[in-house]
Order: sequence, then structure tokens, then C-alpha cells
Amino acid sequence: MTAAVAPDIAARNEDELVFLTTQDVIEKTGLASTTLQRRRESDPTFPKPVVLSRVGNRPRCIRWVKSEVEAWMRRQLDNRLD
Repeated sequence: MTAAVAPDIAARNEDELVFLTTQDVIEKTGLASTTLQRRRESDPTFPKPVVLSRVGNRPRCIRWVKSEVEAWMRRQLDNRLD
């Protein structure tokens, strides 16, 4: 019976880990792809992507943690000038 309840609990769990594609991050933040790349390279406050696979020494598949992207967006909102 516990197994039947587990999916419902997992669906409501706010700590659920969700990965976003780069396109998802672009749409969610409204940043252009070049701006996203610049932030990724030079902004230490911007979330780092997770490398899921590599080809040789280069990342092949990267994803972003949704909660980290949203936390960054909230910090931008908190830091805006009134």
C-alpha cells in the first residue's frame, strides 16, 4: 500500500530534482543564447550546468537544475533597483 502512495508524495515534493535543457533556460529566463553563454562563463552567481555525458573531454549533454535557475531569478528580482 505504501508504494501506491509514493508517486503522489513524490509529485508534491518541492525538492524534486528537475533538469532543464538550455532552450528551457532561455525561455524561462528570457535571456538570449549568447547572453546565457556569457553569464555561464563570467557570472559566478549564475547556476552551473550539470554535465550528463561527454565526448572525449568535451561536454556532450548538459542540463540545468530547475530550482537553481529559479533561485537565481529570485535573487535578480530581490536585487533590482526600486
